[in-house]
Amino acid sequence: MEVLLSLSGMLKPAHNTDSAPGAPAEAVPHGTTDEPEIVDYSDDFVPGQRLHTVRTLMIGSADAGGENPTHKSSTDGKNVTPQRAQHTLARVHVLQLQPTDRPIEDRFSVRLTQSSSAASATAAPTSDGGGSDPSLASTAKSRTRTRIRLQLGVYDGHRGPWAAQYVASTLPERLDGVELVPNARMVGEDEDEGSGAPRAEDIEDRVRSAFRALDDEILEGFTKVSEANLSEAKDRQHRRHFLGLLGLGEKKEPSEAAQHKPKAEDRLLGLRAVSGCTASLLLLDWYFDHPETTSQPATAASFIPGSTTAHNACCLINLGDSRTVVAELHHPETSGDTCTLRQTSDVNSSVPSERESILRQHPLDDPRDVVVGGRLFGETLSTRAFGDAHYKLPVRRAGIAGDAGTRRSGHEKDLSKRQQQQQGRLSAREKALHRHHVQQMSACLAAEASEKATVRDARRSSDSRAPRRARILTLGERYEAMFSAYRTPPYVSAVPDVQVWSEELASAATSAAAARNTADRVLEDTNSKRRMLGILATDGLWDLVSSDEALSFLRGAVAGQQEVNLAEALLEYVVEEKGAKPGDDVTILVVEYDASGCLEIQG
Repeated sequence: MEVLLSLSGMLKPAHNTDSAPGAPAEAVPHGTTDEPEIVDYSDDFVPGQRLHTVRTLMIGSADAGGENPTHKSSTDGKNVTPQRAQHTLARVHVLQLQPTDRPIEDRFSVRLTQSSSAASATAAPTSDGGGSDPSLASTAKSRTRTRIRLQLGVYDGHRGPWAAQYVASTLPERLDGVELVPNARMVGEDEDEGSGAPRAEDIEDRVRSAFRALDDEILEGFTKVSEANLSEAKDRQHRRHFLGLLGLGEKKEPSEAAQHKPKAEDRLLGLRAVSGCTASLLLLDWYFDHPETTSQPATAASFIPGSTTAHNACCLINLGDSRTVVAELHHPETSGDTCTLRQTSDVNSSVPSERESILRQHPLDDPRDVVVGGRLFGETLSTRAFGDAHYKLPVRRAGIAGDAGTRRSGHEKDLSKRQQQQQGRLSAREKALHRHHVQQMSACLAAEASEKATVRDARRSSDSRAPRRARILTLGERYEAMFSAYRTPPYVSAVPDVQVWSEELASAATSAAAARNTADRVLEDTNSKRRMLGILATDGLWDLVSSDEALSFLRGAVAGQQEVNLAEALLEYVVEEKGAKPGDDVTILVVEYDASGCLEIQG
């Protein structure tokens, strides 16, 4: 049996109505992945334009024939017929809005993957619970675990889109290897033998390691080039000085801009480093145990034929002040009200606990210099982000053991007096290196701006009546003002907050019954369909509406009969009914999904 997945519905700007959301798309064959969908409007996004789409994740068994196929495999030509592709795991609603006249800096990702692994098991338990049935051992041993993962993310860029673009296109794949329920019991396994699922702390550590590694990659890619340029600049300086002494050349130094002008091929590395982005992700996993081969057709009760034990796992990951909310609709204990299960916490320098944590991590700094007016060095709210290299460099490889882990983790740990003395402040050499890095990043921004002059700026330059825009000083020109109190980096961390939870969707007893193929309706009989709702959005939305307000509105929208883009409807509610006006980029992903794994498509 081959399981086919499909994300249908192509991304279209709001003004384009040529293709309706939900149009058929290429299916994702067993063992392959759908590339993350990344939209880059950094150059040509129309101010005020809304980008929206609705995508549907469907699952069904492969059929060699069938009329009117809805999806087609890209490998063996097998089709998924309407009768077999009858189960929807999730619908993803997307909206992006840039309300100003500058390029949008937000990015988002939607990634769908499927993987399978075999696992051995002992004999399955008998129906009366009195021990195991050896006759079922061979059945248990031949079973396979399939993991279906839907991964969603929003990335709020600042000082440009380059870090957000790189993270959105790179991070989701890095998280594929993080298993949320890798060793949950297979059919027939004793609880003591097969309950080796990782602790939440271990999963959190793996996620944080992936974030740190990606951020280190951004920093190291830039510093390697920057330090090479510094070495070349020193060689040129020494050569000019020597020739000047011999009267063979000019002793006049080139301008600072000329000294730090980046090479074209190195510019992107500098732009990724100087820009930054927050990240908020939702990982939804469905695990199913099923026979390796079966001729049994898919049904509404068990959309993977013969599947028995099912697990659902969720992971919320948040870095910065974007937010993800997960809620259960029509929770039985709340008489149909939306029940909020989990949500991330906004983290930036305006949050008192985060300010206190930063000050504890920098005991040698004057608190009045580090946080000014609620902002880091009076400049930025971001304290958790990818990129932002000017608040992290230079990387201090020497130092006390464990210092980097404590300083970069975001955990509130005080440093001892001895650690403070050993740690010290930036040396004169380190300070000079930091200044060089900032000059290099500033030059990358200046070079990019000179090549990407906007039509508006060109129009203003030719219109004498148009108001002239004041020139903005570069990072390099503002160095003394911005970094006079810069002593003990890093001040910005790329370590996220992580929440993980999972649950078994079928008991061992019902799993054993399904293993005998005597109860096709196991999932349907033992688990009511759990309709879930997730909202991922950048702070452009959350500055205008609370989580409870957003969920309350969406609950009513979901209950309505009309098919709507829930992300777009939510923004319209904020703008039209609340009278709020977005002043920042807005990216919203709303996902409807079924936690029990058996939500049937209606119609």
